[in-house]
Parts: sequence; structure tokens; C-alpha cells
Amino acid sequence: MQKTFLFVVVFLLLFIKIVSAQNIPNGDFEEWPTCLCDPPYWYTNNLYPPPLECLQVSPGFPSYSGDFSIKGVVDSCTELSVLYPPILTSYDIDLNTKPEALHGFYKYSPIGEDLFFATVKLYKDSVLIGEGFIKSEQEVTDFTEFVVNFDYNTNDIPDMAVIEFTIDSSLNDNQLHQGSTWYLDSLTFGPLSDISSENNKLPLIFNLYQNYPNPFNPSTRIGYSIPELSLVIIKVHDVLGNEIMTLVNEEQPVGYYSFEFDATLFSSGVYFYQLKASNPSTGSVKSFVETKKMMILK
Repeated sequence: MQKTFLFVVVFLLLFIKIVSAQNIPNGDFEEWPTCLCDPPYWYTNNLYPPPLECLQVSPGFPSYSGDFSIKGVVDSCTELSVLYPPILTSYDIDLNTKPEALHGFYKYSPIGEDLFFATVKLYKDSVLIGEGFIKSEQEVTDFTEFVVNFDYNTNDIPDMAVIEFTIDSSLNDNQLHQGSTWYLDSLTFGPLSDISSENNKLPLIFNLYQNYPNPFNPSTRIGYSIPELSLVIIKVHDVLGNEIMTLVNEEQPVGYYSFEFDATLFSSGVYFYQLKASNPSTGSVKSFVETKKMMILK
């Protein structure tokens, strides 16, 4: 009986340690000292020493849960006239399992075509083995869940992750606009986004999903979401940037899409597939451009 009890205690302590190691420290941003400083476990690009007190990142309200969210805004300060984007970067996050995606809740108020930008990089022994990112210029007025799916290039379990959020200029505009703002809250690691389960509601952002399986032979599934009527073009390129095949070239309404890509006629190697979403009336790339890597192994 005593041995059983000790075994249960040891198991629970080990389980708690494993689970806690996968949490994102201060991922709800409730820990925030009253001093003029960064939130615990996160770096910002704020400039605190006077006279350069430029705060691109600050405690935010309203929040999705708890008392605080985190707010980032494109801004300048009295001493520096150049516009700076907010940059929020996590400390190294220890891992001992293989997370599939980053989940969180956000609001976003873009000016012009400024892009909400979230990236996650995953490492094993300081070597990059996986990553994921999303970019969107869509306005999000109420806290809405976003998901950053991860793409791994090995079967190793990462031991560290680094998360970063910022605001980026679009390819069309190529400049930031003062006042573009995001709020972030309730960051966690979670499962991959399920395209099929989301088909009963309209997407809020453009997104190109990582193909699955990857690597593959001979076929894989590619998915994406379109939040507005768009001319959608998806092309495959080789590692030299040569266009190999056009997979989609048509106007499509709002919705989630996926299709099978058959690479029977392709040789083994690394390829890239790119989604361009355009204004259908002009044909110019307006809303979204994203590229993902895929690998064929035969």
C-alpha cells in the first residue's frame, strides 16, 4: 500500500513537471510589475531609459480573460520621429514534448495594409527543427482565436521554443502606418487547426496551411482559408524559384478550402507552394501572399 502511494505521488509530480514545462510562461500576461519594465518572461523593443521612453508594447485593456492583455502599437516618440513596430519576443521556452500549434486570442486594428505577424521557432540542441507563422491584415474587433500551426523538418522532440509578435508592412504598401494596434491574451500550445471542423463558420483571416503529410509520397493535402471574395492563385515552385505547376487559378468566395496534390510525376526534393489572394476586379495582389515548403520523398 505504501509503495503504491509513493508510486502515485512520484507519477503525479512527474506529470505536473511535464505539463508545466509545456506551458507558455506568463502567456496570459497577468504578471506585470508596476515598474517601467517588460512583462516577466518576455522581451519588448521598448526604450525605457530617459530621455528615450518609447513604449510600443504596454499592458492592455480590455482583456480576453483576467485583468490584463498585452497591447502593441506602431508609433514613434518625441525623441525619435521614425515609426517603430511593436515587437514582443518570449524568453526561451523549455519543451519536452512536441507541440503542434500556438493558440491565442487577439484583436487587431490595422491602418492601411499593415499586417499582424506571429512567428514561432522550435529548436533541438540549438538547431532549428520547426517553425510556423501567420500574417493577416484583417481587422478583428472582438477577441478571436488564432492558431499558428507548426511544420517540423525532423522527427525530433524540440527542447526550446521562441515566440514573437510584431506588425509588418505589406508588400504593396512597403511602409508602416501610425496607430496599427494589436491586443494579445491567453497564449497556449495546443492541437493543429482542423480545417474540416471549421467549415461551418466563415474564416476571419487569410491563411495557408502546411500540407499534410509532409514529407509525402506521392500525394498530400493542401488547405487554405479566404475571408473575402478573391482571385486565388496557388503555384508550385522548385528550390531555384522556377514555376513548376499551377494548382488553383480562379475566383473563390469566402470559405475554407482543401485539395489533394498528386506529385507522382515529380522527382524527390524540396518544393514550395505559394498562395496569392488578389482583388478580383483588378487582379492586383492586395490581401495576402504566403509560401510554404513541402518535401517529396520517393
